Amino acid sequence: IILAGRGFRFPRLRDLREALTFSTHVIGSRISWYFYSNADYLVAGKLLGQAALGLYTLGFTLSGMPAEKIGGVITRVTPGIFSAVQDKPDALRRYLLLLTEGISLLTFGPILGLGLVAPVLIPVVLGDQWLGVVLPLQILSVGAVLKALTPLPFQLLSILKDARFNMHISMVAAVVFPIGFFIGSRWGIAGIAAAWVLLHPFVTAAPLLLRVRKKIDLSIRTYLASTAPAASAVLGARSARWGRGRGARG
Repeated sequence: IILAGRGFRFPRLRDLREALTFSTHVIGSRISWYFYSNADYLVAGKLLGQAALGLYTLGFTLSGMPAEKIGGVITRVTPGIFSAVQDKPDALRRYLLLLTEGISLLTFGPILGLGLVAPVLIPVVLGDQWLGVVLPLQILSVGAVLKALTPLPFQLLSILKDARFNMHISMVAAVVFPIGFFIGSRWGIAGIAAAWVLLHPFVTAAPLLLRVRKKIDLSIRTYLASTAPAASAVLGARSARWGRGRGARG
C-alpha cells in the first residue's frame, strides 16, 4: 500500500452494522451459554460441598461423553452444510432431518446404555466409593439425549441470521437454570441433575424447534419422526433385556 501510494480508508459504520450486530448476538449467546452450563457446578460446590461436586462432575462428564465424542464430530461440519443451502428451505429440511437421524442413531444407544449399566459399571470400574454417581448419571443420561440434538437447530438458526433469537434463548436459560439448580439442590446432586432434565426441553429445545418450524416450514411431528429409528432401537433393546431378565427369574 505504501509503495503504491494509496492511503488507508476507514470502514464506514453502516457497512459494518450487520456484521457487528450478528457478532454481538453470537457473543451474547456464548456468554449466556457458558454461564448457565456451569451454574450447576457452582450450585453443587457452594451448597453441597466439594465431595458432592466431585460426584456430580463425574456423572455429568460421563453422561455427556457419547454426545461430545460422537455427535461433536458431526456438528463441527454441519455449519458448512447448512450454509451451502441456506437459501433453499427444502434442502435445509432434508439435511436437518438426515443429520438428526444420524446423530440420534449414533448417540442414543451409548447415552442411554451407559445409564442402564451404571449400577454395575461404576462399582466395577471406579469402586464402591463412587456409587453416589449412579443416580445422577442415570438422570443426566436422559437429558443428554436431548442435548445431543440441540446444536443442530441452534446452528441452523445462526446460518439463517437469526442469532438474536439464539441469544434470547440463552439469556432466558441463564436466568431459569440457576434458579432450577438452586431449588433442585434441596434433593442433593440428583435434584440438580433432575433440574437439567426437566428444564431443558421447555427452556431450550422446544423454543428452538418452534423457531425452526417457522423458518423452514418443518413440522414438529416430522422432526420427531427422524429420531424414531434410534428411539425404537433403544426401546426394543431395553424390552428384550427386560424380557430375558423375567425369563431367567422364571
